[in-house]
Amino acid sequence: MKSGNPVERETLMSPIKKKSMVDAIINKITDAVISGELKPGDKLPTEAKLAETMSASKNTIREAIKILVAYGVVEIRRPEGTFITNGFSKKMLDPMLYSIIYSKTSSAEDLLGLRQMIDYGISHLVMQQGLSVQARDRLERIYDSLCEKILKEDYDVREIAEEDIALHHAMASATNNDLVKMMHDVLADLTYESRVRSVENIYADNNRQYLVDTHRRVLDILEGKSKEPLGGALEYSYIYWKHSIK
Repeated sequence: MKSGNPVERETLMSPIKKKSMVDAIINKITDAVISGELKPGDKLPTEAKLAETMSASKNTIREAIKILVAYGVVEIRRPEGTFITNGFSKKMLDPMLYSIIYSKTSSAEDLLGLRQMIDYGISHLVMQQGLSVQARDRLERIYDSLCEKILKEDYDVREIAEEDIALHHAMASATNNDLVKMMHDVLADLTYESRVRSVENIYADNNRQYLVDTHRRVLDILEGKSKEPLGGALEYSYIYWKHSIK
C-alpha cells in the first residue's frame, strides 16, 4: 500500500486558505511562534506585507495584531514595528481567566476539576523530573514559614492563604515549565477568595493541624519520602476547599 505524499507545512508567509480571516491570522502567527519559525524578539513583517501574502485586507491584519497585543503575544514598538514579545507573560492567559469567570455554564464542580487537573499535572511532572536540591530546599523553607503562620496565636487567614499559594507556586516552579507556572497562577487568582474561606472554616473547626498535615503529605510524596498514592493526598487536601467554592 502506497503512502500518500507528505503534507507540506504552511509557514507564516503562506497564503491563508480558510476564510475566518482574523482567527486564521492569529492561529498562523501563534503557530509560527510555537514551531520556532518566529522567536521572542523577532520583528513581524509589515501590515502591507502580511496582507499581501495572506490575501487579507490591512484592516483584518490590524484587527488580528490588536488581539495578539491584548493577549501579550506581540508588542508594538513605535516607530520600529511589531515584535514577538520576549518570553511568556501572565497577560497571555488573562482572556482564559475572564472567560471562566463570566461563563454561564461553569460551576463549582468545573472549578474543582480544573484545580485537580492542574495540581495532578504539576505533581506528576515534578515526580517524573525529580526535585533539584534548590527546589526541595525552597519548598521546605516555604512550608516551615506556612506552619509558623498556621500555629501563631494571632494568625491571619489571608496571610496563611497567600503562603499556601506561595507553596503551590514553588511546586509549579519546580517543573521548570513557564506555561505550567502561568496556568497555576491563573488558578491561584481564580481560587484566592475560596482559599481564604477554606482557611476560615478550618479555624472555625479548630483543625489547624489539618493544614500542617495535608501539605506535609504532598511534599513527602514529591520528595520521595512517602509511597502514599498521590491521588489520596491531593483529595485529602481538597476536603475544606470543596465546601468553600459552593
